[in-house]
Amino acid sequence: MIRHYESILKAYTRLEDVTPLKYDCGSLCGALCCQNNGKDGETLGMWLLPYEKELLEALTQDDDYTSFTFGKAEDGTETVFCDGKCDRRLRPFACRIYPFYPYIYKCEDGRTKIEVRIDPRARFSCPMAMKDSYLRPSIEFVSAVKNAVRVLMKDEEICKDLISMGEFLCEIGEMQDKLLG
Repeated sequence: MIRHYESILKAYTRLEDVTPLKYDCGSLCGALCCQNNGKDGETLGMWLLPYEKELLEALTQDDDYTSFTFGKAEDGTETVFCDGKCDRRLRPFACRIYPFYPYIYKCEDGRTKIEVRIDPRARFSCPMAMKDSYLRPSIEFVSAVKNAVRVLMKDEEICKDLISMGEFLCEIGEMQDKLLG
């Protein structure tokens, strides 16, 4: 389990000082992504990597400011909710890269590629994810996400999870495009 934690912590470090935009993107929308806390019947949450729940529980054990609630999606995926505030150094991986996700695939020549794509679940809440948005993530952010994903891909179990989640989100995006244009 320690090996998994080390991978996740290294990925966190790669994302420590970057954000999607060169300024606080939460100022555009009132930090809607941090307000999705599962109250009032909402069932959304941020997905967690394998072993990330246990790591976050350990990291926040003595933190009176950060308050996470953990749950499971219908498919059994671990999720986390928060009360809208946290120590940014303790954010889960999905929060660090939101509103994006890594799409990992093999090229014909056998190389593995990583694309940083808009998370289709953010399409109606995040100004960066809305169709035809003029907002683009910084090059530094995209590079940091790819570097963090490369670190996580060295852990076979986490890599499988990232690939599976990426394929799932890609399918959601394709359905949205067909239904909504």
